[in-house]
This record gives sequence, C-alpha cells and structure tokens, in this order.
Amino acid sequence: MDACKLVGLITAAAFAFAPAAALDSTFKKNALRPSVEKIESSLDSIHYELGMKFYNNKEYEKAVESFRKMLTLNPRHVPSYLKIGQCWDALDKSELAAYYYKKAETHAPGNAAVVRALVESYAKIGETEKAVGELRKAIDLEKDPALKAKGENRMRELVAAVKSPSPPRPAATAGRGPAG
Repeated sequence: MDACKLVGLITAAAFAFAPAAALDSTFKKNALRPSVEKIESSLDSIHYELGMKFYNNKEYEKAVESFRKMLTLNPRHVPSYLKIGQCWDALDKSELAAYYYKKAETHAPGNAAVVRALVESYAKIGETEKAVGELRKAIDLEKDPALKAKGENRMRELVAAVKSPSPPRPAATAGRGPAG
C-alpha cells in the first residue's frame, strides 16, 4: 500500500472519530434548534387553529382529530384537552368528555374552566359524588367571594338532586303493537 494512501486513510479515520467532529455536529444541532422549535410551534398552532375552525363549524369529529394531532406534538396542551371534551359533550358522549376534562385537570389542576367542565360532565353522567368532590376542591381554591358563592350554590343543587331522585320513567312502548 502506498504511504500517501495510508496517511489518507489514517487521517480520514481520525477525523471520523475526532472530538472536534462531535463538537461540530453538536454545534449544528444547537444552531438548528431555534428553527426546529419555531416549526414545531407553528405546527402546534396550525392543528389547534384548524381544530377551532372545525369546532366553530360544528364539525366535532374533525375538530377532535385536529386537537388530537395537537396533543401528539404537545401532550400538555390543556386547551386541546378542554376542546376535545367540549366536542364530545356536543356529540352527547359525556363519558368521553369527562375523560378529557380529567386529563386537562391533571395538567392544569385548579384551572377554573377545566374544573367547571369536569363538574358538569360528571353531573351529566350521574357521577354526582365525583362532581361534588371536584366542586369542593374548586371552591376551596377560589379566591373571589362571588364565584365561591356560585360554586356553593351549584354544590347545593347537586346534593339536592341526589337526595331527591327523579321519578322513574315509564317503559318505552315504541315499536310494540297493541296489547291483545
């Protein structure tokens, strides 16, 4: 083997594993980081804004899809969890709504809008004890006396609903022929 080729191979191998090359690579990654973060942030806002357009047009399934895409990029985005819950509420899927409101609450404990939505969702699905428990936490956290009083009134309503259950519903007769 020619000495020049040998020196060339050794030099190439040294540069392939040299710390300077690693530093250069790290520098390039760090230099690109702001651009990558800006692109990711743009994608976040695009999915959320698209979800809001679908939501405002009452295209709830499409809105849920967009908000879920947002959550794949930013799993702690509380407004997306809240909007998904509102979509499920609009589609009369209160149990799914409660699930997403609870997810929102885990990322933003004490957020008044999230707690209100969770309380009402629990009340819709008959989970009154959970609704009262969440409302009690919210009242304890509330600083505004007017809002605190409003929460206490809502708690009284929920407790009264539990104490006086609604009368039984008559059995459905649709689709049955005359008795005979």
